[in-house]
Amino acid sequence: MNDRQALRVLFASFFRSGLRAKRTRVFILLATVPLLLTLLVRVLEPGEIDGFISNLLLSIYFQLLIPLLALFFGSSVVNEELDGKTLVYLTTVPVRRRAVLLGKFLAALLITALLVGGGFLLSFLAGALHRLGDARAWG
Repeated sequence: MNDRQALRVLFASFFRSGLRAKRTRVFILLATVPLLLTLLVRVLEPGEIDGFISNLLLSIYFQLLIPLLALFFGSSVVNEELDGKTLVYLTTVPVRRRAVLLGKFLAALLITALLVGGGFLLSFLAGALHRLGDARAWG
């Protein structure tokens, strides 16, 4: 098996297991908190939604959610294998170690990007849905 095939198989395996993990469900709930806050602000204070999106929503994502996800998934690239005692098995298969690390890293990166991008897009659409048809809003 060449490196590309091994990387593809490892990526698919780690991506599926990452999506099924309980911690991913917790982070999905954490990523929906800004969406719920946006909907709450839109219902309670409709005029304040622009300031909310530009100030609080971006702060939640860039100062809390993205670093938290990066730390968690970055540390779990190797730590899961140490805790589950499967690192020995991964290092004995005829695949380069960098392919294993790269496959796990790319799977964690894609899961993180989907969580952050999906949550941010939904939050933005919830806050700016009423202005999407307005040409002045795009300027």
